[in-house]
Amino acid sequence: MANRCAYCGRQKKLTREHIWSVCIIKRVPSYDARYSEQAKKFFRSDLVISDVCGDCNGGVLSSLDTYICQMYDKYFYQFPRLGDVIQFGYDYQKLTRWLLKISYNSARTTGKNVKTLHKYVPYITGQEQSIPNTFSVRLELIAPIAIEVTTPSGVIYPKELFPASTRCCRIQFPSQNTDWCVIKLVAINSYYFWLVFTPKEAQQRLVDIEELQSVANSLPSTILEPDSDKVVLNVSQRHTIDMHKDWVNLQRERKS
Repeated sequence: MANRCAYCGRQKKLTREHIWSVCIIKRVPSYDARYSEQAKKFFRSDLVISDVCGDCNGGVLSSLDTYICQMYDKYFYQFPRLGDVIQFGYDYQKLTRWLLKISYNSARTTGKNVKTLHKYVPYITGQEQSIPNTFSVRLELIAPIAIEVTTPSGVIYPKELFPASTRCCRIQFPSQNTDWCVIKLVAINSYYFWLVFTPKEAQQRLVDIEELQSVANSLPSTILEPDSDKVVLNVSQRHTIDMHKDWVNLQRERKS
């Protein structure tokens, strides 16, 4: 018996939808390190979900994947260094629809925040053209870092450690109250997209100003504006090891 598609809601034969676009998987050499938020670990098999019909998978969702892979070939393949300035051009609707798509796919694998993300399905699929005002997108550029590597024979040589990976996960700050919002991270190499969701029910209650400022201070300051198509980005002070401590530890375990 056919189940309902997570996007169109119709009862159809379902297909496998990759959490990450296949064209991105092919472009990221380090995709062998895939992070599962549910399992809280890295593993090698592809991340997929099997609740999307062929029409959606091969239609509107595929067109969003095509756009993001064009963005990869123009921007995401680069690893800007500290001090670099990047002129980042984007189509706000296409970019945010793709970011919401991968966030929704990821949420369904974990069972976390599915209802929050499901509300954006009409926007993801293009049924609604108006831009939702219940979320914002911030962009941060993570820099590579120079490290020293010691060979088994004791020779020390310099090496640049790149933030080469793909990641989509929830973000929580243990020392801060974030019950009033949902924060998701979608990262492709140096490009870290921070999505902040503020449900209407949370907007209707008074959120403490210090509470808002505390969360804002923990996120990058560059907001992608809906009525713009470009932004000037400075590379963050944060680098590969700051953002990839778990990945770095995985590489060390593999070599040990």
